[in-house]
Amino acid sequence: MVYKLNLGLHKNQQIVYNDPHRFKVVATGRQWGKTTYTTRAAAGISLTKDKSVGMVIAPFASQAYNDYEAIKEFIPKQYIEADSARWLTLTLKNKSKIMMRSGENITAIRGFTLDWVLMDEAAFCDEDVWKVVEPELGPRMGVGWFVSSTNGRNWFYDLYNREQNDDQFKSYHFTTYDNPNYPVSEIERMRKNMPETMFLQEIMAQFLEGGAVFRNLERMMNAPGYVEPVPGHSYVMGVDLAKENDWNVIKIFDTATNTECHSIRNNKLDYSYQKSAVYQEAKRWNDATVIIDKTGVGGSVVEDLQKMDRAYAEAPKQGYLTVIPITFSAVSKPELFNHYLLMSENDMIHLIPDEITKKEHEQFERQKLPSGNYKYAAPKHHHDDCVTSSALAAWGLEMVQAGDLIGRVETSISQTAEFATKYTDIEQVTEWDSDVNEERMGVARSDTIRTLRKMEG
Repeated sequence: MVYKLNLGLHKNQQIVYNDPHRFKVVATGRQWGKTTYTTRAAAGISLTKDKSVGMVIAPFASQAYNDYEAIKEFIPKQYIEADSARWLTLTLKNKSKIMMRSGENITAIRGFTLDWVLMDEAAFCDEDVWKVVEPELGPRMGVGWFVSSTNGRNWFYDLYNREQNDDQFKSYHFTTYDNPNYPVSEIERMRKNMPETMFLQEIMAQFLEGGAVFRNLERMMNAPGYVEPVPGHSYVMGVDLAKENDWNVIKIFDTATNTECHSIRNNKLDYSYQKSAVYQEAKRWNDATVIIDKTGVGGSVVEDLQKMDRAYAEAPKQGYLTVIPITFSAVSKPELFNHYLLMSENDMIHLIPDEITKKEHEQFERQKLPSGNYKYAAPKHHHDDCVTSSALAAWGLEMVQAGDLIGRVETSISQTAEFATKYTDIEQVTEWDSDVNEERMGVARSDTIRTLRKMEG
């Protein structure tokens, strides 16, 4: 049986559709016609390849259902043998099968051998979706097409660049201007009213430098490089302890200039080694104040550090450290990164431009939760240890600049006192009683009451 169907693609969609590469990665601006292209391409492949099995994957279940409805409506009824709204599946007269799936349910994607897969808004799916699908395409040398708006420099950015070392991949870039059916006047109106970074990402489909979170990364990474401690200078250390598959990262900043001076990154080290490393570096850098993550197993490490007066049992005594532990929670972690972002956007912190730190900042993600709060983290299978240690150090730098609050133990809390700060243009100051709020805010010494500061807004 011969099937005739005009896909009705615009010229740029047709260019991608006709391309013979096995894997095609298409980064586009909003309203380029991603969903139209994906659903009609699915229809075209299924009708031209008898007995094929394919899957359209969207980030959310509601979008997968919309794709199902769009394909069902587009394919003439006489070409459809059966359809199931329950299973979001269409079976055609040529025995081809089209399945719609949501990236939210990876288990439902497993267990198939596929001839093709199309991912709609791939950048907003989890990377694990692709890791599950790729092996399913292998037995039949199936094809994979990925169409999406950009979403910082996450795994979709890496996939977009894969054509550089894999000749089976071909990447395309289109802006909203490249949809001949979209009014240019509307795009120009959005240009005038949108923030520049939003316009560049949403309309111009740019993979923003610094990703979607750190928008001025190049300007931020302008420290001169590794230097030695300067006598008389004070330093702050941000420490993110290694947990299982993570990295132990120490970043050291000069409090006079908020500039990174030194960095240490390693993994697969036991906690006794990590404690010794933190102690020795803090002493080497003029008794640097240590801002450290004490979440989970870090709690026992922090307690040991607070009791240490030497690097290891046989070492000579050098005195105790000033250790400020921070417990990450749903409240304290977003606040820590919000503070770090404020400092970066106001050119108030300077990093050494090393590639690993740059990559982590580019991939770092911010997700808005239903509560209205934000969740900050690296994408799955990526690391954010350099980002976290920098954010911890940034918190410490602000404390020191605000008036040597770090390390000052107070016997009582004044609920009405006000603290002067050089950052009054970007924050408000509130006091917290560490006994009451230690677990909620995560910034306190376990055996003292301390005057603390909280970023608001």
